[in-house]
Amino acid sequence: MMPSVFIVNPRIVEAHEDDKDWGARWLASNEAGSGAYLLDPATYVPRERADVEKFDDHFYGWSDNPHPIPRIEWRATKVTSTRVLALLNGTIDMTDSFCRSIRSSASRNLRMRMSPKT
Repeated sequence: MMPSVFIVNPRIVEAHEDDKDWGARWLASNEAGSGAYLLDPATYVPRERADVEKFDDHFYGWSDNPHPIPRIEWRATKVTSTRVLALLNGTIDMTDSFCRSIRSSASRNLRMRMSPKT
């Protein structure tokens, strides 16, 4: 498993610190991000779904991206075949990865852009 690293607003996290946990308990069901998208708390279910909406007042602005994605709906899907089927039937627009053996057969039905691993 690969660890996740997030940039958070330290003032918000420190205000919710409990027994020197760096706000971990509070962050498990809240957000303190500083990014271009804001978490929608009404739809957030830990380890299941997270929806985010474009933050119009982000400090970097949007001048470099005149057509940003307004909303992203993220769903945790552990099973590779479920992700591939969702791509094929149009339930999802993108995924992080799927098996090489499936890529060749799926590519006939999908417009794909592969990015190299770094």
